[in-house]
Amino acid sequence: MHVRIATLPGRADRPNEDHAAACGGTAVVVDGVTARTETHCVHGVAWFAEHLARGVLDARHRAPRDALRAAIVATAARHAATCDLAAPATPCAAVGIVQVGDGRLRYLVLGDVTVVLGGKSGERVVCDGRVEDTARAQRDAAARLPLGSPARDAALREMKLVEIAARNRAGGYWIAGADPAAADEALVGEVALPDVTRVALLSDGAARAVDPFGLTDWRGVLHLLAHDGPRELLDRVRAAERADPDATRRPRTKVSDDATAVFWDDLAGAGDDLRERECASR
Repeated sequence: MHVRIATLPGRADRPNEDHAAACGGTAVVVDGVTARTETHCVHGVAWFAEHLARGVLDARHRAPRDALRAAIVATAARHAATCDLAAPATPCAAVGIVQVGDGRLRYLVLGDVTVVLGGKSGERVVCDGRVEDTARAQRDAAARLPLGSPARDAALREMKLVEIAARNRAGGYWIAGADPAAADEALVGEVALPDVTRVALLSDGAARAVDPFGLTDWRGVLHLLAHDGPRELLDRVRAAERADPDATRRPRTKVSDDATAVFWDDLAGAGDDLRERECASR
């Protein structure tokens, strides 16, 4: 199981709220949703992302949707006694899962994690765009305001309140939080294993290489990951962010975001009997 993982925090003074892990024919990326309001959780988003990823691997012998559901239940049980999981802003995360077994590759995407499948017939890109369609007007307005200004900070809080109001409900978007029913709304699919030669899982901070920075296309992302590795992809995204420090040329709500990339190019060699020492987590 040849899986390479790289992850970088968006800021050195804040914890990385992404988490990635791989083991036993399963790889997962969890992208914690930034909290701009009170979460009523004593642990925080980074803790939530790490435990959700671990929960997916613990349930990796199940289908991706069932594994995510089990991970949500297990993570909620870990902090239900200390935190208000019914709070609207309780920690939550986007999730991408890839699972190989029985000659098939199965994938799941919930929220703005991107899964890129590469094969002889080209690339298949899977991303859940429902969160981007939520609070779009507020997001665009915040991105146009001066960085660090009180007006921008207020606009970002307004954007978050609109997002929270649309979270995990019909007509809005779905994300992994405390309710396992969100797993039922994930985008899932499968392909025959011989049709896929490599796969990437990217948090939205890593997917910036394509949008908004336009450093390359999805085929180029896979080529870069194969030849130079995930860390090189993240370094190029960071360079693009530094080249636009005020977020004016490429308007965005975060100048620099947590970024995680997982690349897997030995799909046929994956098996369900890998030992724990062969697992990876970051």
